[in-house]
Amino acid sequence: MKGVDLFKKTSVNPGVDMFGLGLGHELRATCVHHAIMSSTPQRPMLESDPLITFHETIHRYQYGDQWMINSVTRVIDDLTAEARERIAATKGGPNGWEIRGNTVHAALEQHLLKLAGRDVAPIEFDERWTPWIEPMVNHWIWAGCTVEAVELRLCDPKKSLGGSLDFTIKDQNGRRILADAKSVGSAKAVETRKPADKQLGGYLQMLIDSHQYGVEQCGTLVVGPGVTRMKPSNPDDCLEAWLSAWEQFNDQQPDF
Repeated sequence: MKGVDLFKKTSVNPGVDMFGLGLGHELRATCVHHAIMSSTPQRPMLESDPLITFHETIHRYQYGDQWMINSVTRVIDDLTAEARERIAATKGGPNGWEIRGNTVHAALEQHLLKLAGRDVAPIEFDERWTPWIEPMVNHWIWAGCTVEAVELRLCDPKKSLGGSLDFTIKDQNGRRILADAKSVGSAKAVETRKPADKQLGGYLQMLIDSHQYGVEQCGTLVVGPGVTRMKPSNPDDCLEAWLSAWEQFNDQQPDF
C-alpha cells in the first residue's frame, strides 16, 4: 500500500479546451432552462440536502423518513441476463472491477476535494492501481477548473428516486460541466466505453429541480491503465435519454 500524491502540477495546451475544441469554438446552444453563462457569479460548493441519507451497504436512499424505491442506476439498467453473469464473474477478487472502481473513485473524490480547498488526508491504495490513478489526477481537465460539487446526493421524492453524482466543475473557459467517472480494465476499453448519457441525464434533472443548477456540458470521465479520457455529451441529449429511460421503466412497474 502507498499514499498517493494526487496534486502534481498539471500541464495543458493553451490552445485546446478540455474537450478538444479550439478555445474560439462556438458551443452548441443548450435549452434555456439549464444554460449557464460564463458571467454567472461563482457559488460555493453544492452540498447534499441534509434530509438525504445514503445507506451504502444496501445502496438505498432515504429522504427524511421516506425510503426511495428507485435509484438512477436501477432505472437505466437494461443489461441482459448474459451480461449480468459476465459482470458478476469479474466483480470480486484483488483484480476485480469492484475494488478497482472503488479505489479510482476514492482517489478522484480526494483529488477534487483538495482542489476545492478542503483539508483531506492522503488515501492509501495498492500500487497496482497507480496506472489508473496517476493519469486521472494529472489530466489536463483539472487545469484552471473550479470544483462545484463532489459526490452529491440527490433525491426526487415525487419519483421516489435517489442518486449520487460524481462531480461538477466550472472549466477554465467558464463552462459548468456535470461528469461521471467510469473505470475500465484496459486502454482499449477506454476508447470503446460508451458515454453515460442516461445516468448523467438523471442527475441533471434532479440538479435542476433541487438545486436550480444547470450545466453547459456533460461528460463521462473514462479511466483506464495509462490513459484517462473525457467523453463529452450534450446536456439536452442526456436529459432526453433519461426521460426516455424513465418512461420505459415506469411503464414496466406494476400498478398497485
